[in-house]
Amino acid sequence: MAEGKWVSWNVRGLGGAEKRREVKDAIRKDNPDVVLLQETKLGPHRLKVIETFSQFLNMNFDVIPANVFAGGLLSLWKYTVIMVENVIKIKRFLGLWVKFNTVDWQGLIGNVYGPNLEEERSPFFASMSDIIATVGDGVCLLGGDFKAVMNQGERSGSPNVVDANFYNFVGSHNLIDLPLQNSRFTWYNSRDDGLWCRIDR
Repeated sequence: MAEGKWVSWNVRGLGGAEKRREVKDAIRKDNPDVVLLQETKLGPHRLKVIETFSQFLNMNFDVIPANVFAGGLLSLWKYTVIMVENVIKIKRFLGLWVKFNTVDWQGLIGNVYGPNLEEERSPFFASMSDIIATVGDGVCLLGGDFKAVMNQGERSGSPNVVDANFYNFVGSHNLIDLPLQNSRFTWYNSRDDGLWCRIDR
C-alpha cells in the first residue's frame, strides 16, 4: 500500500465490552490507515456499538452485519488519508474503491470472510473474480478469513487438502500472498488431536 499501513484481523467476536476495548487498544497502538475486521458477530441491531467503536478510533467505517451471531465484516479507514469513492457488498465480501490523499494510489480494498461449505466456495471466488476484473490498472488489496489454504505447508494435524478454488483465484489474478511473521498458522482446533491452519491473511 505504498507508504500506507493496514491491518486485517479475525477478531472472533466484538460483542463484549472488554473484547472491544482490547481490539481498540491494539488498533490505536499500530495506528493503521485501514482496518479490516472479520467475524464481528454483531448483527444489524448492534450498529450503534459499531458507530461508537469507529468514533473512538476517529475512523470512518462500513459494515456487513453478522447473520444472527455468525460472521460479520467491519472495514474502517482514516478519512484524513483515504477517500472512499464506492462500496461493494456481496455475501461475505465488503469492498472499498479508494483513493489515497497522501500518495498516488487508487484501487480496491476487500474484506473477506470465506464460506465453510465446499459447495459455496466456487461461486464465491467466481463472484470475487468478477469484481477484481473491474479494477483495471488499479491496485487490489485483499485481507480476511478465506477459510482455505494455498499449499500443504499451511495445514497440519489432518489430511493436507489444498483448496483449488482459492489457489486458482490467487494465481489467475496474479495476487501476491504476503508471508506470515513469527508463526506458520492463524487458526487452531483442539479436537481430533489438534488441527492447525493458515486460513487468515
